[in-house]
Amino acid sequence: MKKNSPFIVGSAIAVIGIVIVMVVFSGTFVDESNISSESKIPTYIPSDITKINPKFVTESGESLWVTTDVKDVKDDVIFTLQGTVLSIDNPVDWNLGGPVSALTNQQQIMGFVPITISIEKIYKGNLSDDEFTFYLTSHKYIDKYHFPPDAAQFEIGEKILIHLAHSDLGPFPDGRYYPILAQFSKYTLQSSASVVDGAIGTVTDDSLLAFNVHHPNGIPLDLAAGKSLP
Repeated sequence: MKKNSPFIVGSAIAVIGIVIVMVVFSGTFVDESNISSESKIPTYIPSDITKINPKFVTESGESLWVTTDVKDVKDDVIFTLQGTVLSIDNPVDWNLGGPVSALTNQQQIMGFVPITISIEKIYKGNLSDDEFTFYLTSHKYIDKYHFPPDAAQFEIGEKILIHLAHSDLGPFPDGRYYPILAQFSKYTLQSSASVVDGAIGTVTDDSLLAFNVHHPNGIPLDLAAGKSLP
């Protein structure tokens, strides 16, 4: 018995060592089934329209609004559309006239930037076309087009929901449509499906979340669209 003691002790130490190693290494593996749903929520990244055109500039600061809730202006919303941004074109200049600025050596000029989207779903309004163009308002200063800090911004290929109103201001015979509450009336759409292996399969409207400055964690698409409805 005494002769075998060193062997027994050595074996016991080896077994304990193996158990410790297994415990340590087991902590390095993550059970994907236990990942919280919060960690799978898509991250909202604001769009940046300045990527598309070096002449586009976004001003800093804040603007004052009577309301930033589309529900409060729903009667003025003509269209609520879901679609994908197809193009962001060069601004249409409109000279407001008036005195020539000493800084720019020109009269005040507005630039209306055309945003064309595919129409994938119409929540409010009637349209027969597959595409629709609305306009962002900017002010031209020398050779740059300046957007207010709260302007709705877009990127080509972006999936969006947009609430649009109508204005007669500008050089357009039939007027133009614009985001009724700037950035507060535009949503970026992302799938709410959990992405673990990089494949999410078919994305349906039911799996889309709508993100904007008011909803950085996303809200259901139907809830965002319904803000303009009676």
